[in-house]
Amino acid sequence: MIGTTFLSERNAVGRREQFLLCLFWTFVWGLAAHAFIFFNLHYNHDSIIIADNIYSNAFDLTLGRYLSPVYKFIRGYISATWLIGMLALLYIAVSSFLICDIFDINSAAAISLISGFFSANANMIVLNVSYTTCCDTFMFSNLCATLAGWCVVKEKRNFLGILMSSVALMISLAIYQAYVGVFCLIVFVYVFYSLISLKADDVSDISLLIGKAVVVLIIAAISYKLGMKIVLQMYKLKQNNYLNWDVICDIQSVPNAFAKCYNVFFYNYSHAPYHPRITSLIHILLLVFVMGNVFYIVLNRVCNKKNNLITLFIIFLVAFTPFVVNIVNFITRFQRNNELTYVSFNLLYIVPLFFCIKWSFMKKIIYAMYVVLVFFNVSSANQVYTKKKLVYDSTGHIVNRILMMTNLVDGYVEGETPVVLIGDLGRNKLFNKNYEEFNNFNSVTLSSPNSAITYFSTFGGFIKVMNTRVNILSSQDVDSLIPIYFEEFDKIPAFPAKDCCRMIDGKMVVKLSEVDLPKYCKELTLPDYPIVDADVNFCIDNEDVSASSSYLRGWAYHENDICRVIVADGERYWETNLEQRPDVQKAFDLDNDKQGFTATIPAKLDGYSLYLINDEKKEIYKNR
Repeated sequence: MIGTTFLSERNAVGRREQFLLCLFWTFVWGLAAHAFIFFNLHYNHDSIIIADNIYSNAFDLTLGRYLSPVYKFIRGYISATWLIGMLALLYIAVSSFLICDIFDINSAAAISLISGFFSANANMIVLNVSYTTCCDTFMFSNLCATLAGWCVVKEKRNFLGILMSSVALMISLAIYQAYVGVFCLIVFVYVFYSLISLKADDVSDISLLIGKAVVVLIIAAISYKLGMKIVLQMYKLKQNNYLNWDVICDIQSVPNAFAKCYNVFFYNYSHAPYHPRITSLIHILLLVFVMGNVFYIVLNRVCNKKNNLITLFIIFLVAFTPFVVNIVNFITRFQRNNELTYVSFNLLYIVPLFFCIKWSFMKKIIYAMYVVLVFFNVSSANQVYTKKKLVYDSTGHIVNRILMMTNLVDGYVEGETPVVLIGDLGRNKLFNKNYEEFNNFNSVTLSSPNSAITYFSTFGGFIKVMNTRVNILSSQDVDSLIPIYFEEFDKIPAFPAKDCCRMIDGKMVVKLSEVDLPKYCKELTLPDYPIVDADVNFCIDNEDVSASSSYLRGWAYHENDICRVIVADGERYWETNLEQRPDVQKAFDLDNDKQGFTATIPAKLDGYSLYLINDEKKEIYKNR
């Protein structure tokens, strides 16, 4: 295989020592970075509802992660974060070994730093903060994707390599889809590695490698899709729209998504969330170093009139690096653009090693930069976890106060009285605290900066984690109540006001924060006026109909009369809110501008009519 000795050094360690070094340094760097969260429970964001077991197997299946329940069944339904963390680090160690084996990294110093990048990074921070109990599951998916790349590169028996790689990649996709980017970047970087280390112009091995990788992607994608359809049909489930990969069929969004790959790559490369000035400077220096070497190689090939096709291919690979790094975001059209999809980014730290072996002084400089970066990753992880522990404790204190206040309200019976939650605890003014020393890490937490509870379901999950019985109504039930009680809900002050908890019609209503409730139209009975046969000019500018409500905006008038606008659906009537429409007045040369209306109606309108009520003339006009 071409390029197999490019990164080999004198006094290189053997494969057994290579594996042991990966294992040792992964646990050293991994525990330095994540021991705080592995050995301390402080659930935040989605880890709250995962701990509450709201994320059932059925939910995993609808997300397309249909082998995730199988993995959890095999490893056992453990919830101790230290054990989950140990498994995750073990998978990372094996992945690091496979990466070192693929690229023939047999320097003890390089192995230690590569292991550091894969065990301490923003991806792992986000994973441990937001999905604590899923860390090992995701890292097993990453291991499968890495194994798929290893099989394509190292397995000389083409059929067996393709088969093993396809199975491993399909398993990775069926546990967590985002790690397919790891496989793509392994092949991509290895092709680049092979081209720049090629002494002859024979590219047959490279062509074969690319062909094998494409076949593996096709087989794995088809197998994954077929498996998902079978599983969904077996359990009679529908695919969840979250991270829906069917957007790949949206051809019109391709140019924008492609351009965004470059914007996101260069922004993240120069705007690190941790120690941004030093980190970004190191990234820029590394980029300049790599680009300078690529320019030298290309110029040398052109001057010596070597194979122009290979030269163009090298330029092409460099130009397309941001796209391949963001391949998962491109496929999903950046639906969920966050650090969880950037694990492949760490593979790029291997690239500078391709050029520094021949110059020992440069190797020392690169290694020094890498030590700084890994140390900053470790430091950042501990700062983020410290902040989230403070956030968790603060949230627990606030929730306890709310629960105490509900128990002081007459008529409330804990665990029996239905509880209606209005607002978002994370938006409460009590949480608008500015921890300046933690400001750089807000973007690495995937959640509200100062609240462990980040959306509706996490409030109920948080309470259950606290072992408290509260009968919280679902968000769908609350949405159905808002149209009925929106005026009463609007008058309730937000926590920590004393009367933020009120009993309304046998339900405990808790207002967690100020919130703009929709102003629903009032239902009314038509007055006893005659319906006059007259022309009504009208236009609906906006119409939005959902399962529980309808929104209309437009204008309507009869001659120069000032009328109330009524929306009718069968025998039900709602009075709209009037708006000034000087554009309509000018267009139709009217005496006033009272023709506009908006209506938010607490019902799904399959069909509707407009009535204009003229109280001055005591007449009703209906549109034909």
